[in-house]
Amino acid sequence: SFMEAWLKFRAPFVPKALALDIGRTIFPALNSVELALCVSLWIRSKVALTSMTASLWLLGIPTLILAFDVTLLTPKLVHRGKQVVFEYIQRQTGESKAPYEDSLAFLELQKEFQGKPTAKTDTWHVVYVALEVVKIMGLIFFLKTTL
Repeated sequence: SFMEAWLKFRAPFVPKALALDIGRTIFPALNSVELALCVSLWIRSKVALTSMTASLWLLGIPTLILAFDVTLLTPKLVHRGKQVVFEYIQRQTGESKAPYEDSLAFLELQKEFQGKPTAKTDTWHVVYVALEVVKIMGLIFFLKTTL
């Protein structure tokens, strides 16, 4: 997920709202893949939860970050992405707005966000990037100590 996010925003002709719409679909799926990989690392390393080894800490930290990501961070980022997509569609006019207005997805966004205040800043994305860096570093150190 760390690589997907910044690559998507480097595409010169992809509007930010579209990139966020793609992200809000991809990130929960990537979380599932990360969870499966995390479980396989725990099984492969055979680290017992009662053992306080360096490996436990090196794998435990990324695991805790992933748990935080799945339970709190991704839902917040998905919500913010939906909000930005809704605002983007609201700003469209004429033919560029027509394909969206009748879609069920737009009606759901409208129901969720119509008349609600817009968040001007999004610190959760900064938190996400910082935690991804820590998670990757923890995984690198874990793999160095166990291979």
